[in-house]
Amino acid sequence: MASGVLYKALTICSLTAMGLFEPGPAATTTNPAHEARRHDLILSVTIYPDGIDTVDAYQGYLRRRIEALLASTKNGSDPTVSAEHLLGAANLVLAFETEPWVTWMLLAENDEPATASMQKLVDEALKYIAQAEKLLGQVTDQEGGADQTDQDEAAQLRRRDRVRLEHLSEDLGAFAAALAYAFGEQVGPESIRDIREAASLLAVLLEDERPGVAASATLYEALLFKRANMHDRALAVLGLALQPLPKEHPKTAFFSRLLRCRYLAQNGAYATSWSLLLRLEELAQDWFKDEQTLAEATTATELMRLEVAKQWMSSLGESGAESERGWCQDAILHLETRLFGGDDSNPVLRMGAAIPLLLDIPLLAEAAVPAGEHLTAESKPSPAPEQVDEPPGQSEDARAPTTIEDD
Repeated sequence: MASGVLYKALTICSLTAMGLFEPGPAATTTNPAHEARRHDLILSVTIYPDGIDTVDAYQGYLRRRIEALLASTKNGSDPTVSAEHLLGAANLVLAFETEPWVTWMLLAENDEPATASMQKLVDEALKYIAQAEKLLGQVTDQEGGADQTDQDEAAQLRRRDRVRLEHLSEDLGAFAAALAYAFGEQVGPESIRDIREAASLLAVLLEDERPGVAASATLYEALLFKRANMHDRALAVLGLALQPLPKEHPKTAFFSRLLRCRYLAQNGAYATSWSLLLRLEELAQDWFKDEQTLAEATTATELMRLEVAKQWMSSLGESGAESERGWCQDAILHLETRLFGGDDSNPVLRMGAAIPLLLDIPLLAEAAVPAGEHLTAESKPSPAPEQVDEPPGQSEDARAPTTIEDD
C-alpha cells in the first residue's frame, strides 16, 4: 500500500491503472526546443553531457537510461533493487525530461502548450513510483512474518534500505504532485484545496539538507501558493531576491529570484521589481563565472524585465503620466531589440534539472548533467550588460550580497 504522502500525491493527480512491471511506451511529448514560442529565444545546450549537442540526442540519451532502469526490474530481480530502479526512472523523468517545459513555463508564465506534455511526464513518473511502492509493500509483508529478535545484520540492513526507499518515494511523489499542480491547466475553486495539499507535501523538504532539495521545494511551493491565490505566502517562501545563490543548484535558486521579481510586479511594485532585476544582472557576474552561463542568465533576466515593462505599461492605461508611459515604451523597444533584433538566436538559461537527483545508482549518475550545475572559476565574467535608464521612482538598495566563493 502506498504511504500517506504518496497516497495524497497519487490521489490529487488522479493517476489510475498502475500495472506492475508494465511501464508501456515512453511518454509522447512535443519537443519544446522545436517550438518557436519565445520568438528568437532558444534553450541553452550547455547543460548537455559531452558528445551531445542536439535536443533530440539529449532526449534519446535520457530515455535510454530510463528504459535501462526499467529493464533491470524484470527477470525476477530482487524486489528492493527493482523498487530502487523504478524510483530512479521516476527521478530521471521528473528531473530531466520535464526540465525544458519547466524552464519555458518559468520564463513565460502562461505557456499553455506545455501543460499537456508536462502532465504526461508526471503521470509516467507517478506510475513508476506506485510500482515501487507495491514492491516495497511486498518486502514489508515478508519482513512481518520473520522473527524480529532472530534477524541477522543483513536482514536489518535490508529493512533500513526498504525504509530509505519508502522515504524517497514520498519525496518524489511530493515533487511530482507539485509539478502537476504548479503548471497544470487553469484552476477553479474546487482545485484550490488540492493545490494547497500539494504545497503541504513540500513543507518538510524546505529544511532538507540534501543538495538542491530545499531550493527546489522553495521554488515549487511558491508556485503552488501563487496558484492558490496565497500571494503573500508565495513571496514569503521565496525570500529576498538579492540573497547570494547557494553553491549547489544555483540555477534553481536564480529562477526563484526571477520568480520573486515577477510576483512583485504582479502585485503592482513595478519599480521595485525592475530595480531588483537590474541588480540581479550585475550580481550574476559574480555568481556565474562561465561567460556563456552568464550571458544566458542575462538573457533570462532581460526577458523578465521585458515582461515587467509590458505589465507596467498596461497598468498605466491611457490616463497614465506621459513621462512614465514614454519610459515604458523606450524600455520595451530597447529590450525587444536586444532579445529579438539580431540575426542569431539568443540562448537562455535553463534549470538543468527540474528537481535534484535523489538516488545514487550508476545509471542515474551517467544521466546527471555536469555542465553548469556548480559555479566555476575557470573563466572571467563578461562585461556588464547594456541597460536603459533607471525607471521613475527608482530607489537604491544598499544591501549588496556577498560573493559566492567557489569550491
